[in-house]
Amino acid sequence: MVKDIKNRILDISLELFNNHGIDEVSIRDVAKKVGISHGNLCYHFPNIESLIENLYKRLVSEQDELFQKMTGQEVSLAFLKASSAESFKLLYKYKFLMLDFVSIMRKSKVIREHYRELYKLRKQQFRMVISWMLKEEYIKQEIYPGHYEKVIEQLFIIGDFWIASSEILFEGNETDKFNYYTDIINQVLFPYLTDKGLNTN
Repeated sequence: MVKDIKNRILDISLELFNNHGIDEVSIRDVAKKVGISHGNLCYHFPNIESLIENLYKRLVSEQDELFQKMTGQEVSLAFLKASSAESFKLLYKYKFLMLDFVSIMRKSKVIREHYRELYKLRKQQFRMVISWMLKEEYIKQEIYPGHYEKVIEQLFIIGDFWIASSEILFEGNETDKFNYYTDIINQVLFPYLTDKGLNTN
């Protein structure tokens, strides 16, 4: 019962944050939308920051589930493209976190510190993918030492901030949006594909 009400509060909070942004939503707004008293809501989540932190944890948990699902799968370029699309859809589900990214990081030490550690882990996972692509000769050898580290940084920048771009500039439906930005992130590696990579692509 408690778990159900907490999940409902988080679901409603996610909807409100996605639609209006964190600065335009109050605890009372969430309580009213959920249909409970302000005091009852604060029993579960004392403030907006608590709601944001719990939604962030839920996103990370769902990302971990996605990575677990990918583990053990036969890796291919088509698989990597499909995985990128799934990851983008998951981030879009929690788009307020990406749209209010800087503000949230400034306000929440908990999220900021966790994200920095998560960033290191995700970078290691990206390095493993790059190593696999090099081993399978899908991509060329580095142009200079540390070149693919810079490429990984590009992938992170696009991954973290594509939603802001899409909210401001993109005109079209969500399917077109996902396809457009997934293609952009996939194109980062395109110049480095070998003939084998191009033919597989």
